[in-house]
Amino acid sequence: MGNGAGPAMMGGGMGGGMMGGGMMSAEQMSTHLATLKTALKLTPDQEAAWTTLSDAMTGQMAAMQGMHTQMNADTGTTTLPDRMAQHSSFMQAGLAQMQAMRDTMSSFYAQLSAEQKTVLDKFMPMAQGGRPMARR
Repeated sequence: MGNGAGPAMMGGGMGGGMMGGGMMSAEQMSTHLATLKTALKLTPDQEAAWTTLSDAMTGQMAAMQGMHTQMNADTGTTTLPDRMAQHSSFMQAGLAQMQAMRDTMSSFYAQLSAEQKTVLDKFMPMAQGGRPMARR
């Protein structure tokens, strides 16, 4: 799987990092999650945790896209202090999203076998110091 076109991860949250520096489209996220799910070879007992994780990742991506859209909607009339305040607010929201995602990921991770953990560690960019996602 290659880099996203544009968050989160995924910047401040899963947005810029997970997405390899650019925002993933919903289609790219869906493909990424499907590829990851296949690679993990989940058991039926892990499905509920997977659903929670994938829903959280999709929701975080949508929230990050909304923030990026809002930031880019500036018509050029916003003052520098106001833009800085808005950016600071977005960064705080990104941190909160990352903390929530950390908790969700930790719960999911705890249910994986050692082999599945290795797959996930290599697949997700945060496990690689923020480098782009592993190609599959």
